[in-house]
Amino acid sequence: MSTIKYEPSSNKSVTSSTSNDYFTSTTSDKTLPSYLATMIPSTSLLVLFSALTLSQARVIPNIDRLTLSCPSSVLPTWDSTVSFTCKTNLNFQAGDITGILAFSVEQCADACATSRKFMGEDKGCDAFTFDVDVARSYSINNGANCWLKRKGETKGENSDWNGVSGVLVEEEKKGV
Repeated sequence: MSTIKYEPSSNKSVTSSTSNDYFTSTTSDKTLPSYLATMIPSTSLLVLFSALTLSQARVIPNIDRLTLSCPSSVLPTWDSTVSFTCKTNLNFQAGDITGILAFSVEQCADACATSRKFMGEDKGCDAFTFDVDVARSYSINNGANCWLKRKGETKGENSDWNGVSGVLVEEEKKGV
């Protein structure tokens, strides 16, 4: 049995464990990243394992719902050449490239722009749907609430009270 204890005064995670006939584990003292340090309460976490090494605990955010809104009708991204039209209460059906966890519609749009850079304009994302009900979406949609899409591969759209969707501005002009 191992104990992982977070000590907020030092921003360190101290791991100690026992050994038996099958394995020996060492004690480690690691500084936690600042974003984890603010999210972990000052309590001990017990982790049971046999020959498994835990390098960093997975933190699942305790966020229920985000704001359902488009910051503007045209949503810019980190890439100044890529922007999206933004529409609330809308879901593009199918056409998913992948699903990710995002905490704002801007992050979802930025991920779509990044996909275009890595996959190329002809294969990358040109549309997205973002679900503001994070807790529900995370639990039923494989840990995702932002779906990067190929608009030409979607099967229409439907009304979705939790959805915010975007289409690449040039695709919107083409009427795709």
